[in-house]
Amino acid sequence: MSKRELAELRSRVNSQMGIIDALRKENECLRNGDSESGLYKLNLLIRDQSRTITRLESTVASLRNQQSVDSGFLPSEIKRRLKMLCHPDRHNNSEMSTKVSQWLNRL
Repeated sequence: MSKRELAELRSRVNSQMGIIDALRKENECLRNGDSESGLYKLNLLIRDQSRTITRLESTVASLRNQQSVDSGFLPSEIKRRLKMLCHPDRHNNSEMSTKVSQWLNRL
């Protein structure tokens, strides 16, 4: 083996030993529950991001449902007639008619 090949081999071994040492240190931190561990922090970040994704998926699903109700569930003419039928003025300003009118106005 030439000097050059030997030097290259030593360099590779040193590089691999550095990686092994870093992994050992990380493993020790994880065993001790050390919050300074890079993997510990990464796991926390992943958990937080997963929760955020779940909330966003729920919001998107809710918006899609609302959009389908808004766009196709009640045609505008039907909404207009329902508003006329349940208007609080026609029902002695009852709480129920007020709430239904408000709901229809949001559509």
